[in-house]
Amino acid sequence: MSDEPPRYDPNKWNKNKYVKNSHNCYAYALNLIYPEYEKQCEDYMINKNKKNCSVIKPQPGMYSKNSIINTDKNKKRYECKKVQGGLLSDNPFIKISNKDDISPTGYYKISLTTNNNGKDYHFYRQDESGYWSHKYGGTKATNKDKNGGKIKDPQKIYPKKSEHCGFYLVPVESKLKKMSNGKKIKENFTVQNENSNAEILLLIIMIMCIFFKLQ
Repeated sequence: MSDEPPRYDPNKWNKNKYVKNSHNCYAYALNLIYPEYEKQCEDYMINKNKKNCSVIKPQPGMYSKNSIINTDKNKKRYECKKVQGGLLSDNPFIKISNKDDISPTGYYKISLTTNNNGKDYHFYRQDESGYWSHKYGGTKATNKDKNGGKIKDPQKIYPKKSEHCGFYLVPVESKLKKMSNGKKIKENFTVQNENSNAEILLLIIMIMCIFFKLQ
């Protein structure tokens, strides 16, 4: 398995509309694509006759059940400490870093910002080339700034009234990263495992019955 940072590959994220719609900046920063989300998005858009599937996107803290959403309308919906807390509780192998840190072997760097009005957060990802790329919600992944130039420093292209939350070192290996959209995918895996165990138990019983009949 390669220890190199992710390679910028927009087709991987943009070509399939269900992948594009169901994977946001959080998924992009973690470099994770879940086929289950793609299927959930397809079912949702077709059955509900929707043009997008925003409810399918993963959010920091959902995997660890450490919600980043502040339901108090008098306070900011998203704050740096909440989004960072969700990121790190989902992913204990991610390390807090800084702009000038060199990513060690097996890690790459991401950046997090939130709007001062608390309405949104956004992740950027440093790729193998050293440049940065990102993906807003269900839109296309891009490595360009608003002027069409490559992104050398994400802090220089943050939207106005944004707050820089920090830089983080992320493991390259997918098994060391987690995310969830809260749609009980883990429970689906559990059901599959339970079904498999039941089939094995039934097979054992059949073998035992045959054995005793031969006695």
